[in-house]
Amino acid sequence: MRGAAARGGDRVSKRRKPKREADIQVGREAVRKVKGSGVGGAPGLAPGAPAPAPGQPAGAEKTSIWVGSGVCGLAALFVGLGVEPVLRYHHAVTPFFWDTQSFRQCWAAPGGLLRYAADFIAQLNWNNWIGAGLTLALLGATWVVGRRLLLYLIGSDGVTPLVAVFALTAGYGRYAWPAEEIALGLLLASGAVLGWFALPGRALWARVVSFWVLATAFFWVAGPEPFVLLVLLAVGGEAGIRRRFASAAGCGLALLLMPAWMACAPAFDPLQTLHRSQGSGSLALGMAAYLVLPVGLMLSALLRRGRWCPEATGPDRRGAVSERSSVGRMPWLRWSSWVLVSGGGVALVWASWDTQLEMSIQVDRFACQREWGQALLAATRLRQFSETANLQITRALFRVGRLPEDFLKFPQQRDRDLLPDYRYGMGMCRAEAQTLLELGQVNLAAHFAHEALEFDGPRPETLELLARIYILKDQPAAARVFLNRLRLMPFHRAEADARLRALAADPKTAEDPELAMLRTRLPHTDDPSPRLPTRVVLEQALAANRQNRMAFEYLMADCLLEAQLDLLTREIPRLADFSYPAIPTLYEQALIFDQVLRWVNRLPDSQILARVRTNIRQATLDEYHRFAAVLESYHQDRAAARGALAAQFGNTWWYYVLYGQTGGQPPSPEDAWTSRFSAILGNSVRELPATDNSNAPAPTRAVAPEPASAPSR
Repeated sequence: MRGAAARGGDRVSKRRKPKREADIQVGREAVRKVKGSGVGGAPGLAPGAPAPAPGQPAGAEKTSIWVGSGVCGLAALFVGLGVEPVLRYHHAVTPFFWDTQSFRQCWAAPGGLLRYAADFIAQLNWNNWIGAGLTLALLGATWVVGRRLLLYLIGSDGVTPLVAVFALTAGYGRYAWPAEEIALGLLLASGAVLGWFALPGRALWARVVSFWVLATAFFWVAGPEPFVLLVLLAVGGEAGIRRRFASAAGCGLALLLMPAWMACAPAFDPLQTLHRSQGSGSLALGMAAYLVLPVGLMLSALLRRGRWCPEATGPDRRGAVSERSSVGRMPWLRWSSWVLVSGGGVALVWASWDTQLEMSIQVDRFACQREWGQALLAATRLRQFSETANLQITRALFRVGRLPEDFLKFPQQRDRDLLPDYRYGMGMCRAEAQTLLELGQVNLAAHFAHEALEFDGPRPETLELLARIYILKDQPAAARVFLNRLRLMPFHRAEADARLRALAADPKTAEDPELAMLRTRLPHTDDPSPRLPTRVVLEQALAANRQNRMAFEYLMADCLLEAQLDLLTREIPRLADFSYPAIPTLYEQALIFDQVLRWVNRLPDSQILARVRTNIRQATLDEYHRFAAVLESYHQDRAAARGALAAQFGNTWWYYVLYGQTGGQPPSPEDAWTSRFSAILGNSVRELPATDNSNAPAPTRAVAPEPASAPSR
């Protein structure tokens, strides 16, 4: 009996074995699905964690990955080739130092640690393609984490992560926009809230308490804007997706941390990252980058049909999403949304790209690197000239030996000052300090360099400039302070160490040819003028060293700008000190006009000027007669002749004195300065012969009053 029963049991076991194996196989498949149903194949959830939403179809997921990867790659390529991270580094990188003091300071206020990390990775923009790789990493990580968050909550990524990528890419084109800090804030907030959603435990008090702990730590590490983003994502996920309104309210109360901290620290800025954005539209672009994920999350939840699972029961009911809501059943809608978002994103990126600022930064960067030809080439593409760009263009023109010839080929205005003061803003202080140092005005250069240090912070160019200034002032200890600070910056240690070694070997660094040349230009007297107008600064430099060619050409350019013919003719004999092969073209044009002015006003000509005028080239005289003929053809109508004169003579000094600006610029209102010169030209356009006639009788036309001197700064 016992054997028969055993044999019967074996038969039953054999009959049930296939079914058990099938059940085991189904169980294994279920386990694999649970482990893989996280975010894009992420590890399985902890026991008791809320179930994620069903994923989208495999084909749609692969297409989404390809589209997102392509957009991030093209965005990084645009930043590397178009925006150029080196220009962002030169223009607006925040100084970063490798020292414990800077690291300790980052813990002193909310958001300091995130800002310190963002400033560190922004230093990689020092190299163009390393910066482009950094951009690809930030954009790609932001897209991946945002996509995984949406997949976890609603089962589909949609286009929201792509919108965030386009918003960040548009910010890169603003140059002074804190792209690294905003991208890190987006990345950390999305990752933190995704991790919180995956935490085990369904009790209301556990979820609220855990979120408050996370939010408090996150507020101190990341700052106010990423903290608000974290709270919005948590509230949106709990209320809009999982329908846990009590939990959402408890999470939303975490926002009270901000007013509580502001009550303790009144100077706290709740928009500290956004306020670092510079330029019109930059603040709105930053706010859009922060809000795109929570807004996209709520819109995705509201626009999905059958988004709740009425047949779901039990504790998972509030977090379940219907399988019928998969976007994969309407591929045309997915593709059309990708096309629309891509088109709008490209338009946003293109509209936000400040190409004129890019050219201005290139001019300044090339001038700082002493690549004068490249600086002038970049200046030819400029349409809006800042004071920094004007200062660097004038330096570059002098360095290539074209200042007396091509000064008016770049836009000039009657009210422009060759060496501007603070009325034009503080952004030009470093460029003016560089110009003043090359002129030999070391004390004024030190003043403006310290203003740049205060306004822009300890930038590498400013620290290096101050070190050179204090070497020239025979204060090597002060120079070491700035060089020691410079060596704490990434990528500048080798340069600073080389200068420190040279300074230790010779406090005057006499072997540096540029410093040796600048020592010959240092002034020996102080000027009592409290305002130090441009002319005084340049005349003092010439009095210290008569061979200071830069001071001479700048003084002549200032005379041309202000139409100071008496000062220009007084300085013309100095041409012999510098062995010019011929009189520069702009000086010839001014001398011709001065001769016309003397004839109109019956003023005698000095022997020196008469001798100089005999060297004026016939080509310049012929050009003046063509200018006069065009003006005469319009019956002395200045406004009517403007277009024709600008096309042919827009970069001549005659056009400049007639209209108060060079050609190709919007007309300026006529004033006493331009009308006075217009009267002189109108009375004398046909009086100057084609050859030298210094002994010819004076004309009998009406006498125009002599122009008053334009005010100096």
